[in-house]
Parts: sequence; structure tokens; C-alpha cells
Amino acid sequence: MDEPGRRRPLRLPHQLIAPGSPTGPREQTLWGYAQSGPGVYQGDTHFSSRDLPRHTDDLGPAGCPLSVFSGEYDYSATTEMSRAAAEKLGGELVVMPGRGHFPMSEDPEGFAEHLRPVLDRIRAGEPARTPFSA
Repeated sequence: MDEPGRRRPLRLPHQLIAPGSPTGPREQTLWGYAQSGPGVYQGDTHFSSRDLPRHTDDLGPAGCPLSVFSGEYDYSATTEMSRAAAEKLGGELVVMPGRGHFPMSEDPEGFAEHLRPVLDRIRAGEPARTPFSA
């Protein structure tokens, strides 16, 4: 997890979207995020850098299958941070090359390529694929 109190560089929403995301969904994602008011993005970054770190030490292994998705262009929750979370919580890490922070809205079809196999395993009753299982 991230170090409590450690400040990460502020990233603007457009810096969190993968450059290869389709134009239409990309613009719609940015528009939707911007409509939430000027304080929403700052609130998100405050939560992830100030509020969340205070509680991460209290978290233990998940009581159910857990998949942590990580986009290559997500600089606010890097793959290294996602790997640490998956390891701590006993979950599966799903790395999504070419995806950003908002994969489900910036590139729905690209995100589905990573989500469908996880849902198929859940549907089949298979355990998560992970070296981090508790």
C-alpha cells in the first residue's frame, strides 16, 4: 500500500486515461467526471492519500474471492500499489495493459476483455488465480 502521509503528484483526470482509449468514451468519461463539481477530484485524491492509508493496516485477507484490476496508465493507483493490495488481501491481480484509471467508462470493450474471464471463473465456481491466496 502507499506510505501514509506520503504525497503523490497530483494527476489531472485526463492524465489517468489511457492514450489509446476510444475518443467517444474517453471524452464522455472526462465530461462526466468534470460535472461532479470542482471538489470531487480533490476529494478523491484526499481519500486515497490521507483517509485510506489510515485504515489499510487494519485490513486482512478477504473473506471472498477478490480481483484487483490495475490499468497501465492509472498513475493514481499504480500496478505496484495494486499488487501490494492484492497480496495483502489475498486477491488476484488483473493487470490491464493499455487501460487507465477509468477502464469501464473510457474503454468498455477493452475492460470487458479483462472482466469476462474473471466473471467466467466465478460463474464456474473456480477459485481466483493468484499467488497471493491466503
